[in-house]
Amino acid sequence: MIVPVKRVNLVLLPEEKTKVFLELQKHELFMLKSFNLENHSLFNAEHLVKTQKVIKLLESHQKRKNPFATISVDFKTLDEVIEDEGKVVDEIIELENRIGDLSEQVRRLTETNTSFAAFTFLSVSQQKLDESEIVGFNSYVVDEEKKEYLQNALDKLGVDYEFGVFEKKLHVVIATINEIKTDLAIVLHAVEAKEIALPLSTDPYQIAIDNNAKKIVALEAEIERLGALITEHVGLLPQIKTYYDKEANRLIRDNVPHKTSQHFIVCEGYVRQDQTAALEEVLQKVATTYELEIIENTDEALPTALKNNKFVRPFETITESFSTPSNTELDPNAAMSIWYWLFFGMMIADFGYGLILFVGTLLMLKIKKPRGGFKKLLQVFMYSSVSTMIFGIITGSVFGIGFREIIPSLPAIFISPVDDPMLVLIASLVLGVFHIITALVFKALMLIREKDYLGALAEAFSWILILFFGLIFITDMLSVIWTKNQVVSTISLGFILLGLVFILVFSGRGKKNPFAWAMSGLGGLYGATSYLSDVLSYSRLLALALSGAVIAFTMNLLAGMVAGSLFGLGYVFALLIILVGHLFNFAMSLLSAYVHGGRLQYLEFYGKFYQGGGFAFRPLGYELNYINEIKEK
Repeated sequence: MIVPVKRVNLVLLPEEKTKVFLELQKHELFMLKSFNLENHSLFNAEHLVKTQKVIKLLESHQKRKNPFATISVDFKTLDEVIEDEGKVVDEIIELENRIGDLSEQVRRLTETNTSFAAFTFLSVSQQKLDESEIVGFNSYVVDEEKKEYLQNALDKLGVDYEFGVFEKKLHVVIATINEIKTDLAIVLHAVEAKEIALPLSTDPYQIAIDNNAKKIVALEAEIERLGALITEHVGLLPQIKTYYDKEANRLIRDNVPHKTSQHFIVCEGYVRQDQTAALEEVLQKVATTYELEIIENTDEALPTALKNNKFVRPFETITESFSTPSNTELDPNAAMSIWYWLFFGMMIADFGYGLILFVGTLLMLKIKKPRGGFKKLLQVFMYSSVSTMIFGIITGSVFGIGFREIIPSLPAIFISPVDDPMLVLIASLVLGVFHIITALVFKALMLIREKDYLGALAEAFSWILILFFGLIFITDMLSVIWTKNQVVSTISLGFILLGLVFILVFSGRGKKNPFAWAMSGLGGLYGATSYLSDVLSYSRLLALALSGAVIAFTMNLLAGMVAGSLFGLGYVFALLIILVGHLFNFAMSLLSAYVHGGRLQYLEFYGKFYQGGGFAFRPLGYELNYINEIKEK
């Protein structure tokens, strides 16, 4: 349900702000106004960014990662301040920076050696060639197939040259004097030579390459040594992750928004009405002087605070994915959770899949200890796995195998979407009618709260009568449950007509023009087409149950056909088909049930009455990025 929220001002002594909000974080009772921590700039603090960088670095150095590793701390560990706790972070950052510098040196030396490789044929260094004042030296690159022609031409000119082939290109360095420049230019033009600059070097290129290679080896050895030093810190990952969360929450307390007067600070916020006394009790423990001012009759929008039981609470994430309820409307989560739970199980309807889902989610919750929305989603799946197993029993299916195939002596009491599709379709549509009626009850209650009694008759009770007694009328006419009874059909028809009268008479309420009144009534009747399409949309319950059952049956059939063939190897292929096929079917069924279960709530259910547009009451608490659990000592 939605509980009232009060707008309050918390007045404190400036020197007590930190310890007060440290205590408020533990109890999660007070929501600060205009303090949205999602993507807040305070998380861009330099030491937090450095710590996250170190965490990622150490994780990359982990040889064996435990996917189920968790971090649990108590409040004392989370709150205590230890001097130089971040020193190890700075040490690792320094090691990484040194590795970065050395890696850059290796990169430059490697690039230098690559540029030298084409000129290892030269017997002298580039620097020696540049020092010559009488003879000029020019270097060129020519296609390899022109090597012989160029060599003969240069020999005829009587010039000194050296050349070598690198990557199918002829690299040549020629000693030139003024007397032969014209003839040399003709030769070079003939072979389409391209002049290039020699890379700078004080040593002959081969010697320079060898020297650089030795430097690279030494640098890489140092990089490996520094990397080993970083690896030695991997065991500190839990402490460093804890340090990050400690610092992040310290920054949150330091950045709590407040107004300052001469002697006090004022923090604007909200408190749940039923938790006001608890908040006062916490403040009395830690604050020597404080005032909690409750602001009545405020015009500003207030956050929505939900208070539901253990079963309903996880399903709130389904509603939040759509829109947070307004604090002035009814909380739909209690009713929605039951319907979602029911539809989810009906769409998968296999005992084996439900059992796997239950065990998997339970282990994830117990071992991984997730937080926030992911934890709620896992709880939704865990609870819904129970309905999946229940419908698996109703349909008599376990991994696509019928119970009667396993135990032939069982009575034929199971309702399978494969064998009884019409019966399952009718059940789906009937459930859809009751789902819509539940939504209309919410709509009626909201209109009554707004004192729009005629609106409740025209827009809610009218359709409740039409849908409910229409269902009874059809059941009676078809003699589905009981033998056709004239009294039942007459009474049902009477209530249907009453619903139509409510629509015709009260849809135009407030309109003085009789024609406009009448047209509003006729327009209200047109809503029947919308309700018809809404009811038909529940046929997806059959469609998804049927598709999952057929795929599971097909995988079992294929495995059975393959088993025993290929001199016994068929059993291996059969096992692969079973594992891969059922894993695929399980994943697709789970995704479909999650998505279409939500769709039925968002469109067919919430579409009838839900306002939304609110913002959630999120009291100040610990923002945990890495810590999984806070335990009391």
